[in-house]
Amino acid sequence: MFSRSSSRRQSMESLNNLDDRGEVGEIDDQSINLILDDGDKTLITQRPSEFIQGYNEVNSNALGGILIDIATKTNKALSGGKGSELISLPTLIKAFKENLATEQTKLSSESANIKQSILHNRLNYHKIAPTVKSPTYYSPVDVLGTAAKSADVMRLFPKGRDKFSGIKNQGPEITEFLYTMNLAQSKCKLSESEFLDLLTHSCTKEAHNFVRALVDEKSNPEAIYYKLLVMYDTTVPPETAKQLLLDYKVKRSENLAIAQAYILDKASIIAKLCISDTEKKLISDFEAIQALPRALPMKSRSEVNKQYRLLMQEFARAPTYIELVSSLESLRLSIDEDIKYNGAYVSRDNSRYTTPRYKISTFSTQINNTNRPRLQRFNQTSFNPRNNGRNYNSPSPANYTVRNQRPSYTVNNMNTQRPFNNNFMNKNLSCLLCGRTGHTAAMQCYQLRDAQGKNVTNVSPSQEPCPICLKNSGKRLFHPEKYCFIKNKPPTKRSNFQRQ
Repeated sequence: MFSRSSSRRQSMESLNNLDDRGEVGEIDDQSINLILDDGDKTLITQRPSEFIQGYNEVNSNALGGILIDIATKTNKALSGGKGSELISLPTLIKAFKENLATEQTKLSSESANIKQSILHNRLNYHKIAPTVKSPTYYSPVDVLGTAAKSADVMRLFPKGRDKFSGIKNQGPEITEFLYTMNLAQSKCKLSESEFLDLLTHSCTKEAHNFVRALVDEKSNPEAIYYKLLVMYDTTVPPETAKQLLLDYKVKRSENLAIAQAYILDKASIIAKLCISDTEKKLISDFEAIQALPRALPMKSRSEVNKQYRLLMQEFARAPTYIELVSSLESLRLSIDEDIKYNGAYVSRDNSRYTTPRYKISTFSTQINNTNRPRLQRFNQTSFNPRNNGRNYNSPSPANYTVRNQRPSYTVNNMNTQRPFNNNFMNKNLSCLLCGRTGHTAAMQCYQLRDAQGKNVTNVSPSQEPCPICLKNSGKRLFHPEKYCFIKNKPPTKRSNFQRQ
């Protein structure tokens, strides 16, 4: 049906009866009513199949279907008015299809750019967090125009024995060499081609051939630095440095200064996983502060943790590793003494001298008698076995000293004087495991045996005395019954004479 207004002609009819020639256009096997003006009706009548196809495409889209529904309802409301313009559905469908095609083209282009960016990042991983960064500034023009300038520049770059050869123990390490190259470039500000020429000239032997081949392939300085580090860098990776830091314990042959330097080195390697300098500083301080007390003996560990809490209270923030190390300067002597007696050790075999025979712990900022040389402490007693411990060189009997006097000190109080003494042969020490003198249960008793008669070390005293020793010898020895040396006798070795 068509409806006519006074100002313009409008029509409303089914698309199934769009023209008088009997052409029928069906949309999704359903008949719908559209409100069209004369221009739209004429356009649709001329090309009904194109309009129906466009209508199906737009209507199948969620947003397109909503727009067509809004346009239809708006035209229906405006159809009864005078002088009102209706929304052209063919124009709406055409504009929506063009916009949809543009969006699809843009999406395809963005997808291709994303794939290219991912591939570029994967191929340029060495630029994200390199071990040694290549120079960032190069002169746009050549600088070495005269021989005099070339001679001056050559003095700053490595030469002679400082050239990098790539051979172990011959010349500098790769990281040291690259840092020297960066320093020279920061002073000279050469062009990229001049810098590559001097980089090739600063290498020798197999490294020279390797760098020259990379330069001939038109590799940039970043790629050359990366390949040199891959080929010749022996620095442990961050993951390995993390494990080394977790397993690190200060050895008795080391001191606090050595431990601090080792921890700082490994923590800085771990921090190379980060890109930002601020993040690197935070990670380095966190790993180093956690590793320092973990590597020290128990007494030193408690003191370091206490100092860390005091600094946090004073600063109202977490202290840095350098601040924590500086605050431990007054405790250095005591921590070194604790490391000397209670630090970790490397056991080459299961011999009896792999563990300490006498453990002490100290925390005093004063230097006591034990820090003095052995010969000096021995000479203080003026011991002579022939004169029964007395010094007859002195005219006064008040000037002699007796070496075997019992010392008045305790294990945990190191402020008192400790005379020179052989702890292993000290008869005042007694073992709870075997009952003998000269050692204690903490010094590893070598009298206990297993069922096969072999020696067993590192046995802790039991709460009840051994019933076998109590029955046979009447002694209260506090060792486990399964390790009793009376029950488990060592295997006897029969000689040839006894076998005959």
